[in-house]
Amino acid sequence: MTKVSPADKGASDEDCVSVRIRRAEAAIANLKANFGAWVKADIDSIGVHFEAAFATSDPIKRAAELEALRRISHNIKGQGGTFGCHNLSEAAAALDSALKARGNGLDRNAVGGMVANLNAAYRDELA
Repeated sequence: MTKVSPADKGASDEDCVSVRIRRAEAAIANLKANFGAWVKADIDSIGVHFEAAFATSDPIKRAAELEALRRISHNIKGQGGTFGCHNLSEAAAALDSALKARGNGLDRNAVGGMVANLNAAYRDELA
């Protein structure tokens, strides 16, 4: 529960709601300001998992790396939409969906192309 400051006491319900909205907007703006750094770290992590997935001949390790890559892309899909980065969200959604549908059945070029699209969307919207 948010505490009401002494300055807010005696304010109308509408004023209290307005104060809470301003606080929420400020919190979201702060999160959005840091989003570029978060998503860059996630995209870098996708690159590591991508390389590891296609460097191994062990199908279990490959599946685990691709699943890690899929989970990260799923997170980026949601975060991108939340912060108004629609191209980033769409690129991440395509990667997430393809890995859900075909997983280990995708080849390096297919996954690499989607990872490249994700990187391009990041550069266009946040870099």
